[in-house]
Amino acid sequence: MKVVRMVLGPIGTNVYIAWKEDAKTCVIIDPAGDADRIREKLAELDLAPEAILLTHGHYDHILAVPELMVTCVVPVFAMEAERETLEDPQRNLTGRGRHPLSLAADRWLADGETVTLPSGLSFTALHTPGHTPGSGCFYFPEGNVLFAGDTLFEASYGRTDLPGGSGGQMLRSLLRLLTELPEETVVLPGHGEDTSIRAERRQNPVAPYLRAMEKENDADKPV
Repeated sequence: MKVVRMVLGPIGTNVYIAWKEDAKTCVIIDPAGDADRIREKLAELDLAPEAILLTHGHYDHILAVPELMVTCVVPVFAMEAERETLEDPQRNLTGRGRHPLSLAADRWLADGETVTLPSGLSFTALHTPGHTPGSGCFYFPEGNVLFAGDTLFEASYGRTDLPGGSGGQMLRSLLRLLTELPEETVVLPGHGEDTSIRAERRQNPVAPYLRAMEKENDADKPV
């Protein structure tokens, strides 16, 4: 599996193009803006998109979707729980600008659902609320890569003070990712630099909660 990152859009969002080695089709994760630049990169890589994946519905992750869909008629995937955020310009924050957007996914995903695309590229959708009610992460086992959106960052995590955000849900989502995924998983966040599950188990602000949880689990084991 190969991945290219572009930093695009009004506040510098990580936009990813991912594809199965030797394939001629790809997925676009979180097309944040600058649709022309995304199309130019696709042409440079000689790739045609087969799907668009949205980790969540905030404006800085979706602005290029309408323009891309003019020339790239491909399905858009998002978590079912993000339907309201994508459809409501006030909740997805495009209502604050001159071009409010209301979007709908072509396929709404359930937590734990696995999708295999025509190219053979496969991913599992993980519902990770906290930043928004329907925030999701996409785990690609072939590359052992997690596209984490605005849930998990390098030594940090996404905001919980925007509409639909929840600190408690964010904590539970982070602990889930840090306990359920292999330590060697590469984490590709919505903003900032790459990290790994192993690194975040040590350095993320929720690491003390993780250690306390593991200590409690150890104490419950029979001697």
